[in-house]
Amino acid sequence: MQKLQTCYLDIAEYVMNRSPRTQMLVHGYDYPVARSDGPWLGRPFLRRGFDMRTDKALIADILAYLVDRFYAMLEDVSDRHTNVTVVDIRNIVRGRWTDELHPELEASKDIAAFYRNVIDGYPSV
Repeated sequence: MQKLQTCYLDIAEYVMNRSPRTQMLVHGYDYPVARSDGPWLGRPFLRRGFDMRTDKALIADILAYLVDRFYAMLEDVSDRHTNVTVVDIRNIVRGRWTDELHPELEASKDIAAFYRNVIDGYPSV
């Protein structure tokens, strides 16, 4: 997480120096749902000995912890750089996944609408 934070801080600094009026919008993931056939989450959990049925709640808790930690890191970056705004898309997808990490079309539209609301909230310059 520290390496990711360093990279985000470096990018924010670079953008601030090159284009001081540019606002960066950053986001993490919504809370994903691991699938036993899923290449990104399910299979790695299975390889580590997790059972997708009996460990379902534990897996969900682990994924929520990771997503929340990532957002905490992004918030720290935003606290350090006024040109960074975190767009928190947690709980927008609400189970509407095409796979473990990618939302269905309607969920993607909801995310885009949420972004639009954030963008519209900025004062015109």
